[in-house]
Amino acid sequence: NLYTDNDEYAYVASNSFPSEIRSDFTDLNNKIIENYRFDVSKTIKSTSINSEINLSDFDADKQLYSSITVESLPFITGDRILYYPESEPLIGLNAGSYYIENLGNQKFKLYKSLSFIESGLCETFFIPPSGVGNDRFILFSQSDEVFGIQKLLRKIPLEKNIKNGSGQNTLPGKTGILINGVEINNYKSEDIIYYGPIQDANILSSGENYDVINPPLIEVSAGLGSTAKINPVISGSFEKVYVDSQNYNIDQIVSVDIIGGNGLGASIEPVLIKRSRDVSFNSNELSLGGGVNVATNQILFFEEHNFSNGEEIIYDPLNNSPIKISAGSTFIDLPKNSSYFAQVDNNKSITLYNSLEDQISKVNPVGIFSGSFGDHKFTTLSLKKQVAFVKVIEGGSNYTNRKLIVKSSGISTINNSINFKNHGFNDGEIIEYSYDDIQISGITTNNQYKVLKIDDNSFRLSNAGIGGTITSNYERKKYELLESSGTGYQYFKYPDISVSIKYTPVGVGSTTQEYKELITTPVVRGSVIDAYLYESGTGYGSTILNFNKKPIISIKNGNNAEIVPKIVNGKIVNASINFSDNEYFSVPDLIVSGDGSGAELRAIIDEGKITDVKILSTGIGYSSTNTIIKVISAGNGS
Repeated sequence: NLYTDNDEYAYVASNSFPSEIRSDFTDLNNKIIENYRFDVSKTIKSTSINSEINLSDFDADKQLYSSITVESLPFITGDRILYYPESEPLIGLNAGSYYIENLGNQKFKLYKSLSFIESGLCETFFIPPSGVGNDRFILFSQSDEVFGIQKLLRKIPLEKNIKNGSGQNTLPGKTGILINGVEINNYKSEDIIYYGPIQDANILSSGENYDVINPPLIEVSAGLGSTAKINPVISGSFEKVYVDSQNYNIDQIVSVDIIGGNGLGASIEPVLIKRSRDVSFNSNELSLGGGVNVATNQILFFEEHNFSNGEEIIYDPLNNSPIKISAGSTFIDLPKNSSYFAQVDNNKSITLYNSLEDQISKVNPVGIFSGSFGDHKFTTLSLKKQVAFVKVIEGGSNYTNRKLIVKSSGISTINNSINFKNHGFNDGEIIEYSYDDIQISGITTNNQYKVLKIDDNSFRLSNAGIGGTITSNYERKKYELLESSGTGYQYFKYPDISVSIKYTPVGVGSTTQEYKELITTPVVRGSVIDAYLYESGTGYGSTILNFNKKPIISIKNGNNAEIVPKIVNGKIVNASINFSDNEYFSVPDLIVSGDGSGAELRAIIDEGKITDVKILSTGIGYSSTNTIIKVISAGNGS
């Protein structure tokens, strides 16, 4: 039956089975259509056994067969079949469905699950007392073996636009319906073999607490050929900002800037306090690689001391033997906790005087007779202004580490575009460019660029200059001309996330004043929001029909590191790395537990290992018997 709806759609009701022959169907010229119904035939995919000869691969120890051999085998590996015994089934098998492994030479094995085929967990069986009957194996989708009506109702548009429009993928299933009501299947089967390169990577769970600045490594299990590669996109907000220990006196903070990541809303504030300042030096003599120059009576420090001329400082040998000084015609230890006045010779060396008057006049310096061993220190008597910590007022949002890795084949010199499926960049965003082997002619690594988005899969670059301050090119939609595609990987990424805190110091040991910058390490944590599949790999999946064997994808963010603190007078002065595996691509948290308080440590990673530990604050009250440093990997749940 046929019904129409305002000449837009036709509704066809049919049993999808040819009716008996009639002669009242005509064509457009009113000519009778004869014999429109052809003979209907059916072909059932099946095979059978009827003898012990059909059973093979006999295990003499277990007295079991594991394979079946037939005259003709119409099935492929992964086909679901119905086992239909004539009477008594093979012992070990039940009447019902199984999956086939085609071994070749008309031989096959049976499995209860598709996943068992790869592992070889096949069904085993032996002959029943009644012998092998005429048992059949039928393709499961044809197991009814009966044609029947479908009682169809289909909605069909009466007009088709064949002049323009975009192409559409043909989906497996029905394509149309014939004049006699028989529905037509298209050429695409609903059976699938999932094998070849990886097509896409989707985020099922974003997780939390991942390191945005140092994202984890995503590792894909190897295929039969080349291995696929995935780069994660992590987005989050500021949690804290570490400040390395300071050996300077701050006059004032002149600027606080949060840079990179294309996020918004973060706000931080450095908190200043006054405290004494320790500056360490190697007490060995200069000739032995130390910092004690007995020839010039100078002390040389590891780093810039930032003392001012005439500043009073206190000596501490840190439980080592003191250095020796001249005292008339004899030599004595430089007394512990004795105070001296510094004469600044340069930014890393000083001369000691017993009084401020001697320092001003530069007479009667403290004469150094010999050095000692180990680290010693001088501490400022007066309190100095330093940054105690950086307060995160607002963590902000969408601070993102997005790094797109494009092969040279994705660079179009014809369209001057970069092409990558679902590149993830938004129009107007600032990005930077770098490369592996040979760069793209027409753009440079020195400039930043604004994205001119063409669509989700393509974009162009508008020159924003050094620092990304030029906007006119983007506003005019002027893009860079790509004169070559380069070779090797080409990288397009958001600017790196960093924090810049500049200050003016007091007493830098020179006559000029300049801005200096704190060594800061921002901690930005968040979730995995996207993943770039930049190498598809080969040989993934399985050749078993309808068996979707997915590769194993794991996130490497480190584990099993062991760090031991060195405690002197209740303070953590150092930390040694006893063990660190090769999977620390993100910076872990270092949590100090024990009797003490106030210690803060920062891990430094390089090429997947923890290579150093910075002591940001030594804390107080710690004991060597119960102080533990816990290494907590960044990120979980993805």
